[in-house]
Parts: sequence; structure tokens; C-alpha cells
Amino acid sequence: MVLPESEILSGDEYGTMSLPPRPENDTVARLVIGQIAKTTREVTCTWKGHTSTKVGRASADTEANTADPVMRSIKHSPYDWFVCLAPKSTEYEGIKVTR
Repeated sequence: MVLPESEILSGDEYGTMSLPPRPENDTVARLVIGQIAKTTREVTCTWKGHTSTKVGRASADTEANTADPVMRSIKHSPYDWFVCLAPKSTEYEGIKVTR
């Protein structure tokens, strides 16, 4: 995929969407999917109720099917990607690139 330079994320730029993990049964936005700059080293997902989840880079030892939240590079994507899941007692509030 080739993007104009103006559309490539850099620094602390990101794009996210949040939705219920099971839309047919739930209305609470707990699942967060985001795209980040390839230079991002850490993202913090913040949940209502003042809790948070830190998401770092996947290491070479991280299995592809891990349930741990990690950032991943996807072949031919101009962005890196991450997924966070809020605890059942709360929902998505925001994210911040923290490193």
C-alpha cells in the first residue's frame, strides 16, 4: 500500500476505534483496535474508572496467538497495529502514545 506522505502516522499520532467484543450481546465499547506510527514503542489504553493497560512491542519470543496486548507490524502496512480489551467492569475512555 502506498500512501501520500501526509497520511503516514508519525510521533504520537494514532487512529482508533472501539466497539463491543460481541455486538450482538453487548453495547459496552471494551474492544479497542488502533493503528500507530511504526516508531511508537508504547501505547496506554485508558478505561473509565481510572484504570489502564500498557501495550508494548511484541518481542521475537511473543507468539502470534498470544492473548497479551502487544503492538504488531503487519507486512506491507504503513502502520503498526494494537488491540486492547477493557476489563468487564469498565469501558474505553481513550488512548495515549506514551513512548
